Amino acid sequence: YDFNRKIRIENNPDYANSKALVYLITFQGEGETFYKVGFTIEGIKERIRKIPYAMIDVECVETTVKRAHKLEREFKQIIEPYAYRPKINFAGYAECFQPAPLENKTSKLS
Repeated sequence: YDFNRKIRIENNPDYANSKALVYLITFQGEGETFYKVGFTIEGIKERIRKIPYAMIDVECVETTVKRAHKLEREFKQIIEPYAYRPKINFAGYAECFQPAPLENKTSKLS
């Protein structure tokens, strides 16, 4: 999917320069709390419509599809060690993560 999107961005300047939202959403439900990162051209409400968890918080940045795709890939690399698979599958479940415990963060600083 990511490869097809990259080809579309490279071959279609109108699509590459169209408006997109990069998002970070906090979800909760089924005894879980996790985050999802991604981007959409449809809007947040449409994007989360089929996600079977309650949206607790959302942060968005508006940019172009080309820039959103780049930001999403970079962010996914950063969060890879914190990947989290929700109990209920949905489109985009592989883009979910949980933060590292606080003690892990502080030990890396010393």
